[in-house]
Amino acid sequence: MLITINDQPIALGEALDAKVRDTAGLRRPGLWQRLRHGHGPGVVGYEVRNCLAVCFGGAFDLYPCTHGYLTPDRQWRTDAQVLVRNDLVTNAELRVIDGRYAASEFVHRFHESCNALLGEALAVDRYTARWRNGSAAVTSILRPDTKNASFLFEMV
Repeated sequence: MLITINDQPIALGEALDAKVRDTAGLRRPGLWQRLRHGHGPGVVGYEVRNCLAVCFGGAFDLYPCTHGYLTPDRQWRTDAQVLVRNDLVTNAELRVIDGRYAASEFVHRFHESCNALLGEALAVDRYTARWRNGSAAVTSILRPDTKNASFLFEMV
């Protein structure tokens, strides 16, 4: 499964090239963040803030809106996190942060893209939906505050 972050292709199950990583703006978080996340031994995490992300061959795109002329409820941030184990990308997470109206809209668009490309979700409840595509699982999560959303891509 291919995800593009800041115009750089990142594929689950494949190596994360250092040039692609740097061009996409992916950086290792600080010590405090690494301790807080606690990914475990052999796992290296990278993250980027306010990124542009595209997946499903362009069917879904995620972008930030931080224009100062907009009121705070019309702004949102994005970020992405990529986890690498044994030099291979195992997980990627795209997030909408503080998007009062945007989070639920992005979740809706994500569901439409997943349903069109992967078929109906295997599991759906009020805040989450999960699809499976071969050795990859795709999950969308709308947080209960409805201002934050996550889109997870995982090797299973």
